[in-house]
Amino acid sequence: MTPLEIMTIGLRRAGLTISSAIFKDNARDYMNIQMAEIGAATEWQWSETEATITTAAGTKTYSLEPDVYAPISFRNSTNNFPMTVRTASWLDANDSNQSDTGDPDSIIPIGINSTTGYWEVILWPTPNVIVSIPYRYHKILPLFTSGGLSSTIADSADLAPYMPVWMQHALIYGVSMMYHAEKGDFDGESRERQNKDTQIDLAYALDGRAFANQRVRLGRPSDSLGRFEFYNPAALS
Repeated sequence: MTPLEIMTIGLRRAGLTISSAIFKDNARDYMNIQMAEIGAATEWQWSETEATITTAAGTKTYSLEPDVYAPISFRNSTNNFPMTVRTASWLDANDSNQSDTGDPDSIIPIGINSTTGYWEVILWPTPNVIVSIPYRYHKILPLFTSGGLSSTIADSADLAPYMPVWMQHALIYGVSMMYHAEKGDFDGESRERQNKDTQIDLAYALDGRAFANQRVRLGRPSDSLGRFEFYNPAALS
């Protein structure tokens, strides 16, 4: 689906039309609110991606990618080992003046850059060579704009690269829900909120089953009489 299709259906569910520029612009604002809420609801498997820090000798502080919502893991791929995420208190206790140098094996999150708003981390010890540090993270979902400028999503863009189709359906209900509330139809808002929550619950279930390689299967009453068995399909390759 495209954002335009989602806005069209969402507005129609609220008894409104996409032909109104005001309704359309407001619906896009509501989609941005709903997109942020959905992205922050949990750490979705489909929101995982990867980037790489390339160090410079003598530089210890690095910004992560602009779309980092929640870092997952870091590894030193140059020397082939996983890195440990530690606290600023640990750094203070082990290298108070941050003078140690070498091959970095630890990551210390230090918050958000006050200028860019990006996550910042300290590598410890301070690198004295150039190394590559790939990291996995959950990404922030992009904003919607009419033209799709500056890494945003255009009205005509396919949403498949950003979220599964069942999550796109939640956006429809979210847009309709917020428009019902704006117009004072709180019964309609409650109905559409329930529809959205049902869709989110479905997404939780699907996300939990993704890549699972074991499940419990209850035996049939006629042949197991209160017993159950574990079913272990072949491990994923």
